[in-house]
Amino acid sequence: MSSGEVPCQDREAALTALRSRPIETFDFHHPNAVTAHWARDNFEILGQRLSVELAQRCDLPVREVAFWVDLLFRFAATAADNPNRLRALTDAVHSGNPGDGVLMERLEALLGMLTQLTRVVLVADELEGFSTDESAALRLAAFLGSLRQSVERLDVILSLNLDIWESAFLPRLSGGLADRLSELVVELEPLTEQEMVALLESRVPGLGCQVLARIDRSEAGTHARGLIRAAGEAWLRASAAPAPSSPPPTPPKTSPIQVPTAAPPPQAPTAAVEEPVSVQAPAAEPSATPSQSPAPDADRVDDLLRQFRERYGRGSA
Repeated sequence: MSSGEVPCQDREAALTALRSRPIETFDFHHPNAVTAHWARDNFEILGQRLSVELAQRCDLPVREVAFWVDLLFRFAATAADNPNRLRALTDAVHSGNPGDGVLMERLEALLGMLTQLTRVVLVADELEGFSTDESAALRLAAFLGSLRQSVERLDVILSLNLDIWESAFLPRLSGGLADRLSELVVELEPLTEQEMVALLESRVPGLGCQVLARIDRSEAGTHARGLIRAAGEAWLRASAAPAPSSPPPTPPKTSPIQVPTAAPPPQAPTAAVEEPVSVQAPAAEPSATPSQSPAPDADRVDDLLRQFRERYGRGSA
């Protein structure tokens, strides 16, 4: 655009937008991104010009740069919600069953373009397995050394124990390759007890001291990796251990409590039925012997007879 190859009504405004807002300018999914839509419609021509420009700036083969320009353009132009978007990208990288040499050239081209924007750092970790496979260690070292030599602004970090480096890597490496890979060595000093507790506290806040007390330091060592591994094993053992059984509590001795029984439900009132009341006759006194019986009261008997005759009339006696 700056050279005039691409026609534009306001060239300065378009160049400012490209430099300051490249992501918004080339948003292929925004309806108002006119530049992105124009670039998509004319990509067959623009893609070739862009590949040549990038190859010259990165000092890389045009073929490999054109491969990534075409592939990444199709990835960016595909709808973000398309489920096959990422799969199409990975399938295109391995299409045609390319050999190791072709894949290596593609990787170098991709890293070379990325380093035009920022430094790239490759980290190789978990390399303990190379202690028993020296040929694999040699292939890894040669791979990293080749990348460092062909790609500028590329840093490589190898994270491994010193004994593995000395036994698996150094015996098989040439002097130049060993020097490039060990250009800067940072040896991690053993952790102090305070640092061990702080490391465990970062994983299990508030339990660092308790976890450290369950670790066999003679086996775990004094470095972070062994300490974390031993802490995980101790945690699993503590989680799997059954809880200590305790005897059932003895109920306190208390005096028996008499539970009152529920009162019977009230009965519906019924009409009372009067029953004859039997009155017990007084016990008869023992009869007196003739010698002890009193003489009849003759006056009282006569008086009762007289009253009877007066009330009911005279009759024969």
